[in-house]
Amino acid sequence: MNPAASRRKFIQFPTIAFSAMSSEDRRGLLRLLYTSVFLVATAIGTPMMLAAVQAENLGATLLEIGLMGTAAAAVYTVMTLVAGALLDRFEKVRLYLAFNVISTACLAYFIFVTDVQQMFIARILIGVAGGAFWAAAGAITADLAPPELLTHAIGRYNLSWILGFVIGPLAGGWIADSYGYATLWAMLTIFMLAGLAVNAVMAKRIRLDSSSDVIKFDFSAVGSLKWAYITMIPYALGLGIYFYILPGYMAERGLSATIIGLLLALNSAVKGIGFFYSERVVALGVKRGMLAGSVTLALSLIGVAYASSALDFLLPMLLFGIGNGVIEPIIASYIARGSPHGSLGATMSFYECIYGAFTCVSPILAGYVSQTYPVASTYVGLGLVTLLIIPASARLRKQDES
Repeated sequence: MNPAASRRKFIQFPTIAFSAMSSEDRRGLLRLLYTSVFLVATAIGTPMMLAAVQAENLGATLLEIGLMGTAAAAVYTVMTLVAGALLDRFEKVRLYLAFNVISTACLAYFIFVTDVQQMFIARILIGVAGGAFWAAAGAITADLAPPELLTHAIGRYNLSWILGFVIGPLAGGWIADSYGYATLWAMLTIFMLAGLAVNAVMAKRIRLDSSSDVIKFDFSAVGSLKWAYITMIPYALGLGIYFYILPGYMAERGLSATIIGLLLALNSAVKGIGFFYSERVVALGVKRGMLAGSVTLALSLIGVAYASSALDFLLPMLLFGIGNGVIEPIIASYIARGSPHGSLGATMSFYECIYGAFTCVSPILAGYVSQTYPVASTYVGLGLVTLLIIPASARLRKQDES
């Protein structure tokens, strides 16, 4: 392909068949995708973290906040499986665009939330949006990336959404305190619409057609990566607390939405450093990387157990970000590289499914325990559970070498 002609066609926005794309075409489309991921992740990720703060302000107990988190995670889990099956059957980019339209409607509902019952519905809707988004965006990233740049592309994809998780809570907490939550959700809906526009441009440039004629979920592909998914289970249990109940717990401790947003942003920023240097993180190897990440997460959750002020929460939140920034690039790269041809939709969505399924457990557990026992016992227990990543990842290492 003539490079000059390729550039001219790129400016004219033609639809490019996947088989005809050069590495330069792929890099350009990946940059568009990263922009989309940043915008959509900002819009979806902010309510995933700050909705618990609004719920606490509306009078929800920690048990109710935990139930909301569990419901959201359950719906997220189902959506990842549905999205995975659809992604391996239909054209991925246009399906991703359709998911974004649904997510925009889900996010707009938040504007009208005024009580705990409505917030429960809103949390379920954001589970729908999140499950569809992460399953599709991850699969498209892995499909578009040239083989020699797969780890790099996954790292940049993760960095794109994590930047949204930095900016969204940081600005969102201040906006919520200053202008109210309805204003915050309206502004995020605009972000979602901007992401939708970028995705529409991308849909005009590329087709990622399926190799399958039927809607199915490739469980054989998932089975070949079983130890990667088993390794994720204790990790997901720890993440469930972070996403669905910890912000509400901090609000109960008297922290404002602005301070909570700042702490969440710092956590995401530290995680983002790991994603930015994902190739170096992956080069650590599974055994050393998972050992470091697991111990760091355990120390973080145990630290949260005894935190009561913003300063007390600072170090645990930073440690949690470090652990995330090590574990996620290693697992995502392992799954993407080990996926059989034509099954990326299934394997990447099941990655999100495991995350969603096991984040269901810890929010309701934490909410229940807080009604009966000291809250600290939940965080200490989950901290110890994250250490199970170490023996599970040892089996993953053997599978990788075989």
